[in-house]
Amino acid sequence: MVRRKKEKERPSFGVPAGILLMVTSTGWVASFRTVEGGMVCGRLDLPVHADPRDARDQAAANVTAVTRTVHGLDVEVTWEEPLEPWVWNARVTRVAEKGSPPEEN
Repeated sequence: MVRRKKEKERPSFGVPAGILLMVTSTGWVASFRTVEGGMVCGRLDLPVHADPRDARDQAAANVTAVTRTVHGLDVEVTWEEPLEPWVWNARVTRVAEKGSPPEEN
């Protein structure tokens, strides 16, 4: 009997490159853009009238935790000034390990 070499499964969540955060009439929505060109979207567990700083903090914590768990990478989230009221963009960058140069996106 010939055994097939077990293929390594690719994580279903790509390495994040950015966050789009917005509030809708039904609540806060965060979309994570990945380096590979994918998009992962979901709602935050916050009421519609929550403080935007709380929403940004929760979105950043979510993407940081998932990236560490799935990919074993530490990332940093940098929020930009809002382009429109109730819409924020953030850049997600990989935190360089001690002794190694930072990786460019």
